[in-house]
Amino acid sequence: MISAEDAIVIARDAFPEGPEVLVERLNVHVEYRPLGGCDGFCVASRERAVIFLNKTDVSSAKRLRFTLAHELAHLILGIPSIVGENLTDMLSSDDADERRVNEFAAELLVPASVVTTLITEIPVVAQSLVRLAKKANVSDVSAALRVADLADGLGLSRASVIHFDRSGIRWQWPRTERVLSAKAAMLLNRALESAPHAFRFDEGDGTTTVAAVIENGFFDTATLLVQRLPSDKAQNVTSDERRKQLEEYLFGDDEQLSRSMSGYIGALKNRITCRTAEEVEADFWKRYQQTLDSTRMNSAEGREYIRLRISQWY
Repeated sequence: MISAEDAIVIARDAFPEGPEVLVERLNVHVEYRPLGGCDGFCVASRERAVIFLNKTDVSSAKRLRFTLAHELAHLILGIPSIVGENLTDMLSSDDADERRVNEFAAELLVPASVVTTLITEIPVVAQSLVRLAKKANVSDVSAALRVADLADGLGLSRASVIHFDRSGIRWQWPRTERVLSAKAAMLLNRALESAPHAFRFDEGDGTTTVAAVIENGFFDTATLLVQRLPSDKAQNVTSDERRKQLEEYLFGDDEQLSRSMSGYIGALKNRITCRTAEEVEADFWKRYQQTLDSTRMNSAEGREYIRLRISQWY
């Protein structure tokens, strides 16, 4: 079996397909079958290792990738797999070995270098998590967990993830950063009201709790990223939040303008090769100034919005 250090290097170089490349390199056989309430497990002999993943009609591909990375971590670290565990068991376990497996699996899926490159603003808001998840081909939940794991390196003094379903809190991560149920419920409700903007709660001691929420309507769940920051830093309006503010002002209920702008900006993104942001912005207004003259886009806010959208590509 490969060393943990070598596995991390391979996964980083192969990002975002680290687990899949490791499966090939290690000649691990992956078998998909219905496993009831178990998300996956692995067995190994001298000849070959086999990972079993729970495949059903409603299985999430991203959840399967998380389980694959988790079971690979068991194999590489030499920690026996637990037959019968599901995602909630994996994330809520107090066992030191299981926590080590989770941390290693997270590094295989989303290397720390990727997180620090993509998450450059604090507080971390939902849109940043969605972008990280898309880049890494993981779930929004996995992206939030990775941010919580790397909180110190991102400038967050404390961060935790709380996952809710219809019945309330399903699990919290990490176990050392637990939020009381009543406060967690308050943060969730206020974050849902504030969405897509993060909710900020002044703790009265010079710190502010920032809560960013991502909903999953298909599974009727919600994931909350909770961050504790010095109040001055917590009040920062991130570029993602500013973008939403501008969209609310510029488009309002004008769905036609919103759709048109999506098309214009999408076409513009296809023409950015070998050009500076300033050149791309000039190209946009040369093409669409006359079309947008009679709309709110023909304003200082409209120009700020285009400049902001372009800057997010660089």
